[in-house]
This record gives sequence, structure tokens and C-alpha cells, in this order.
Amino acid sequence: IAKKRKLTLGTIIDHVEKLVQAGKVTREEVEALVSERLLEGLPDIHKMFDKKGTKALAPVFSNLRGEYTYDELRLARVLYED
Repeated sequence: IAKKRKLTLGTIIDHVEKLVQAGKVTREEVEALVSERLLEGLPDIHKMFDKKGTKALAPVFSNLRGEYTYDELRLARVLYED
């Protein structure tokens, strides 16, 4: 469906963020869809969110030395409970 509608990953993540904020999708449902690599990295990413905040992703990206893409960080932010 995404290819047919020419949706980018960023657009899909934007929709996921809005659905979680609206309470239409749970964090657990999102967690079930993310990669194992990202799930394993969540503790480190979330620690960095604790230090740098969640509003701007560039400081987190930089401190994690680009190990995760901005899209992965956006998904990690969806799964972050502050």
C-alpha cells in the first residue's frame, strides 16, 4: 500500500506518531513492528533522550555517532515514556 501511494518511511512514521498521540495505536503495537536491532538499542537511545531531551533529535543522533537513522530515532521516541 505504501509503495502504491508513494509514501516514504518518514511519512509513515509521522502517521504512527500521530496515531500513538491520539491513543489509536499503543506503544506495544508499535514495538511489535520495529526491528530487533532497534529494540536492542532502545535502552541506550532512551538514556540519551533522558540526557538530551526528545524535542530535537540531532543531539541524540550526534551523541550516538549516527548509529541509528533519524527515522529509527523517531520510532524510539514514540516508544519512549518520560
